[in-house]
Amino acid sequence: MFPIQRRNYRDGINNLLVLLIGGIPISMPTVMSLMMNIGSWRLFQQGAIAKRMTTIEELASMDVLITDKTGTITLNKLSVDKTVPEKPQESLLPLFDPPKHDGENTIRRALNLGVNVKMTTGDELAIAKETGLKLGMGTKIYSSTSLLGQNKDESIARFHVDELIEEADGFADVLPEHKNEIVKKLQERKHICGMTSNGVNDVIALKKADIGIAFSDATEAERVASDIILIEPGLNVIINAVQTSRATLQQMKSYAIYVVSIPIRVVFGFMLIALIWKFDISPLMVLMIVILNDGTMTISKDKVKPSPKPDSWKFKEIFATGVVLGGYMALVTIVFFWTAYRTDFFPRMFNVRDLRGNEHEMMSALYLQVSIMSQALIFVTRSRRWSSFIDERPQLVLNFLIVQMIATIIAGYASWDVARMEGIGLGWAGVIWLYNIILYFPLDILKFAIRYLLTGKAWHKLIDNKLWHSRRNNNDDDELLVKLC
Repeated sequence: MFPIQRRNYRDGINNLLVLLIGGIPISMPTVMSLMMNIGSWRLFQQGAIAKRMTTIEELASMDVLITDKTGTITLNKLSVDKTVPEKPQESLLPLFDPPKHDGENTIRRALNLGVNVKMTTGDELAIAKETGLKLGMGTKIYSSTSLLGQNKDESIARFHVDELIEEADGFADVLPEHKNEIVKKLQERKHICGMTSNGVNDVIALKKADIGIAFSDATEAERVASDIILIEPGLNVIINAVQTSRATLQQMKSYAIYVVSIPIRVVFGFMLIALIWKFDISPLMVLMIVILNDGTMTISKDKVKPSPKPDSWKFKEIFATGVVLGGYMALVTIVFFWTAYRTDFFPRMFNVRDLRGNEHEMMSALYLQVSIMSQALIFVTRSRRWSSFIDERPQLVLNFLIVQMIATIIAGYASWDVARMEGIGLGWAGVIWLYNIILYFPLDILKFAIRYLLTGKAWHKLIDNKLWHSRRNNNDDDELLVKLC
């Protein structure tokens, strides 16, 4: 700036401070760490202890859960199924380990969340199939011999072992080494595997799985090898933990997009204003925006709607969305500055005083415009659907309203020479609010457009973000995949 425009070096230092203050996401490490800690605490409240912070991210992206039968999805209590009298002295008493009362509902919840539950048991094939049928998880359950390519059933002999493991609902007559092979093959096919332990013999497979899950009565070896320790029994705890992890990951992704957007907006918006119109931004003005708008940290305690399918860090989408939204907001700020500082559009349309040539009043107007739009962005990034203040958490909306009312009062009445700001009155403040409200709505459209370009999905799916799962047809080998409607 100094060698090109021959301006005062102090102005250059002030503009450099503006870029440093507004362009560096100072609160990002604190907010991200706080989100992870709160997510871990919520898991604990639901009966799951995460041993590593990154477990939350892995659990959110889990798409396969390998679970034992006895005691996990069944009661581990033999009961008489029915009596079949033949002769007075001879009768048959079939004994069966019944599924848990909420077992079928839990399996259905898992499938609706995009998590394919595979049962592994040391019991015989007939028992495993009957259990799978009662739980509604399918009857494509095969003997462990199929893992070695020794299955004599011609209907599945044509499948490769990898494909068979991927499409199966479970396996019977399983030994610990078989579980290790199942995990290995699924990981080779890019699945994120979770696994529950059935004893010390499962430690190797438990350690190999992406998310090892040990129960409260597990041995010390299982606890060491696991990533999550359940303090409450049942598969339902795991499914609740999956939903909580996805909600936490969605929070972090929303904040990541926000953090990418704001520096883009500050760097390009303020830099172009300073270079083109030689208008020096006040560092104190930017510092006030950063301090007051740090109320977005309350998103760390926000409860968002989790993704209906396995989720993960999509850095390409996060970066692209952040750059586009930040670029759009920079353009909005530049257009506002040019219109207010170089034309008489606003005085002519809204009968407010002319700001042309008045740097201090223009600084106040610019402060309010940037402050409102910056904090409002969090409502766009936190939702994968249309943003709506009505559906948002009251604490987040209240924080936004309080902060921006303070900003409105400062811009309307403050007279601070040190910040080069002069009050513009409530008339101008109302015009700025109207300007921001009108240009807020295209942010959602841009968000959907970026997602469409990156994923190619239909618009209605991008907006509603719904996922339907069809049940498997166990009578047709061609319909092996859980389909997305």
